[in-house]
Amino acid sequence: MSVVASAPGKLMLAGEYVVVAAGAPAIATAVDLRLSVRCESGGQGWRVNSPGLGLAEAPVAEVPLLEAVVERFAPAGTSGALSVESALGVGPEKPGLGSSAALVVAASAAVMREFGGSTPPLEELIACHRAGQGGGSGYDVATSLLGGVCLFQSRGGDFSARAVQWPDGLAARVVHFGAGVSSAGQLHKLRSAMERDPEAVGIALDQQCAAAVAVEAGLKSGGPELLSLLAHHERTLIGLDRAARLGIESPAYRGVVERLGSGPAILRTAGAGAGDSAWILAPSDQQLEPALASLTEAGYGLLDLRVGGPGLEIEEER
Repeated sequence: MSVVASAPGKLMLAGEYVVVAAGAPAIATAVDLRLSVRCESGGQGWRVNSPGLGLAEAPVAEVPLLEAVVERFAPAGTSGALSVESALGVGPEKPGLGSSAALVVAASAAVMREFGGSTPPLEELIACHRAGQGGGSGYDVATSLLGGVCLFQSRGGDFSARAVQWPDGLAARVVHFGAGVSSAGQLHKLRSAMERDPEAVGIALDQQCAAAVAVEAGLKSGGPELLSLLAHHERTLIGLDRAARLGIESPAYRGVVERLGSGPAILRTAGAGAGDSAWILAPSDQQLEPALASLTEAGYGLLDLRVGGPGLEIEEER
């Protein structure tokens, strides 16, 4: 018997950086692009197969995240193969859809089910993800596990995650900047900046935190009011970028902002920034279309995805 588990990618709408640095709320959505892991017990040791990573029967140690999964969730003395297929992208041009979190969620569930267990709780999945990647708030793990739109917060080691609705009157598409970014690397830049200039970075983080809280409070309002809050959230992110030198306001970023101008559509960074992807948001699809046409004309790529995809799914095969 083998078990196949799949988990969705994610995109953050609000709370970047401050969900880690200040315990602020984060809002993220699962997408309809997914990553799957097949676990089949037996054979010699634990091996990994992944066409995207160019791995065939490779030792599990070559993928630290999967090594962390096996060490934490596979019974002692067992062996097996983990086969990974992903629509979330790999390599330097990946779009930042949370492939590491989806990998941990899907692999952990597949391993546990293959050996007669059940899906680990969120706290254990976050701990596993941190062990394999060296940190992170856990919002991406929660979103990949639960699916839909997720409101996540971490304070004092306690996690809360619950489903919310995608706001009414908020049309969205996603532009890809064509270069992947390491979230861990961005957080390292932030920590270094806090040591270098704690006052300026602290003020910027406070402003970013307040903006994230305001977006959470404005979720139910939707429409132009929420769009205004998201635009303010983006401005506070750029303030943090300038204080901490995070590299978010890149030439590609400025090019999108110039294309959007003062029209109804806005740019909202979808995570750590400095590459990856970003939201293009407007009150309606009709108001969004001219902005998308302008970006496409300028050579920017749009990701073909939908928000609110289902969370973890498991299938047993004999």
